[in-house]
Amino acid sequence: MPRLIIMDEELHEALIVIEIPAWFMREVESGERSHFPHFRMHVPEDGRIDVGPARYEPPRICTVKLIRVTLNGKKHLFWYGYAMEPEMALELRCAFLPGQLGEVQRREKAAYFTGLLEAAFR
Repeated sequence: MPRLIIMDEELHEALIVIEIPAWFMREVESGERSHFPHFRMHVPEDGRIDVGPARYEPPRICTVKLIRVTLNGKKHLFWYGYAMEPEMALELRCAFLPGQLGEVQRREKAAYFTGLLEAAFR
């Protein structure tokens, strides 16, 4: 899956890196979508369980506007996105860059074995 840098439109600051479906990027690059395509992502809930009476909560949606970055207006370099709701964009599930994956996997393995040992000796 392609990775996309999501930026804050007001501050022009990188917020998060996410993975988007390859089929969507193929449609954007082939011109099937508009010149400035938008897409929406569901923002996951934070895991809180409400014990009170049931009530309808509308889904939380983050809208991202794709921007094409080109060289001299001709050669396409890459895409990045502007979050219309930057606070919600920070709650999306992040994707790690290729250089970060090794360290993330090392930490996950260490945490797994630490938990396994603690469970075994309790």
